Amino acid sequence: MKTTTMGTDFLTLIEDTQLLSAKQLAEYRTAQAQNVPATELATRLIRDRMLTPFQAKVLLKGKPQNFFLTTKYKILDHLGTGGMGRVYLCEHLILERLVAVKILTVNGATGAGATTGQGLIERFYREARAVAALDHRNIIRVFDVEQTRGAPFMVMEYVDGIDLDKYVSVHGPLESNRAAEYVRQAAEGLEHAHQAGLIHRDIKPSNFLLDRAGGIRLLDLGLARFLVDSRRNQGVTELYDANVILGTVDYMAPEQAIDSSQVDIRADIYSLGCTLYFLLTGKVVFESEAFTQKMLAHQMRDPIPIRQRRPEVPAGLEAVAKLMMAKKPENRIQTPGEVAEALREFAVPAPGLPDTARMPKVSARSFRLGLCPAPTAIRSVGSSGSMQITPKNGLRAGSSGAISVSADDTLADERETLSEPAEVEEDVEEETEIRPRAGVGIWLVVGALLLAVIVAGVFWPSGAPPVAVVPPPEVKPTPKPPQPVKPPASAVVVSLADAASKIGERVTVQYTVGSIGGKVNVYLNSNKEFTAKDNFAVVLSPKVQVGKWEKPTPEQFVGKTIRATGVIKMNKDIPQLDLLNPQDLEIVN
Repeated sequence: MKTTTMGTDFLTLIEDTQLLSAKQLAEYRTAQAQNVPATELATRLIRDRMLTPFQAKVLLKGKPQNFFLTTKYKILDHLGTGGMGRVYLCEHLILERLVAVKILTVNGATGAGATTGQGLIERFYREARAVAALDHRNIIRVFDVEQTRGAPFMVMEYVDGIDLDKYVSVHGPLESNRAAEYVRQAAEGLEHAHQAGLIHRDIKPSNFLLDRAGGIRLLDLGLARFLVDSRRNQGVTELYDANVILGTVDYMAPEQAIDSSQVDIRADIYSLGCTLYFLLTGKVVFESEAFTQKMLAHQMRDPIPIRQRRPEVPAGLEAVAKLMMAKKPENRIQTPGEVAEALREFAVPAPGLPDTARMPKVSARSFRLGLCPAPTAIRSVGSSGSMQITPKNGLRAGSSGAISVSADDTLADERETLSEPAEVEEDVEEETEIRPRAGVGIWLVVGALLLAVIVAGVFWPSGAPPVAVVPPPEVKPTPKPPQPVKPPASAVVVSLADAASKIGERVTVQYTVGSIGGKVNVYLNSNKEFTAKDNFAVVLSPKVQVGKWEKPTPEQFVGKTIRATGVIKMNKDIPQLDLLNPQDLEIVN
């Protein structure tokens, strides 16, 4: 790529972009400028606050770029790249104020075909509608939605601060009162969204911004959903994401992994509890686990207690976090307002302002506004409506395009600008949508589907498969009389008492049937009472109800001892065995 090396060429390029006028550049056009390296002039212009480090870095590539979105917004810095697009810090040229602008990158959509791109556009507009429906001190505000060269963009409130994920990752866990206060504020913002009928569905530390006054702002409602007024959702999830798990696995509620479109505000409360856990410990609830293991852990395991990691945390605060992270929605604190009230007593004494040393060194005051009027014309630079060159040091993976200036990112850009320019690469965030990455292989896809089936058994009623799993068409095998077979070598014979510890394993069980039930699936229960907690059931799905098991009756099974081989799963705290073949069931006596 061509690079501007001489000062005169660099100044001409700046003038061509309309960032600065010839009059403003006059003092930099000296006789010596012809022999001055472009990087030296860039250093001077940055020091004089005539250019931002981001602008200088892009211009040093020697290629004209468009820094203007319509005639109202001038790009000052690149704040981050997320699954839906890029976020820039911009100047509103008429009002001379800082705003954050999120530009949808349709061309960067992953997936198969135009439907995915349309889904991104619809979700982008749904985010705008969601935020526009809210007006609260703890939620980022949206000012406008426009288009530039066919790409929609959203103009939002700019927060001079840092996201909580980065704050804790760099500086360590928070004091108990500070963590309680920040999550209390977050809960108040969520309560406002809840009252407006919204569910966020992607609550996590990187989606909360901490400003210099100690205020918390909730952002990134790209996955938000209207709970009551479904018309305003426009069917986005059902049309485009019916088979996609939406959310961030480290903070995702168990039921959200089953069907993202059916969760309520209690899923956000679970995620907020995981956020509180992270702020207090500096750790996610389940560490060093593969993706599938994390999903299962959220379904079945309890995290390491907070006070085991940090004994100084009040026991009452730990208890609140534990309630927020209960596996079953009905066992959690039920509303964000109740969460805020529960945390209030632990947010004293008031934590005060954030430590200045821990906040970004580059503040809003670093940017000089009013340097140029609106451009006389907008150049067309690419079809996406976004900058074609983005800084190498954007937000790290796992963040959400946070609307804040990162000192490390911006200063790193400046250091890179003032040395030999390196090839600029785009720093793309791990997608909020959880999709298999290209090239991972078919086994990851198959494994994810199998995981979804196992996880679904925990929360879903029998006979009602989750939306997130699309089973292949069932083809009933030709009826054959079952042949008694010995358990395969891969199956372990276990007692019913041990079955609950063999989740996901193929085993053989033997017991006397106490009752039979079910309309679609047939349940061979070990107890007379199907709902008993110590019950065990062998499940005959329609595909194994063939031959002698085609119309099973109580007389056929009740009081008989059966031997069955299959895979163990949990259904509402009741262990059960799913048969794969009719030959795997036999009546012993």
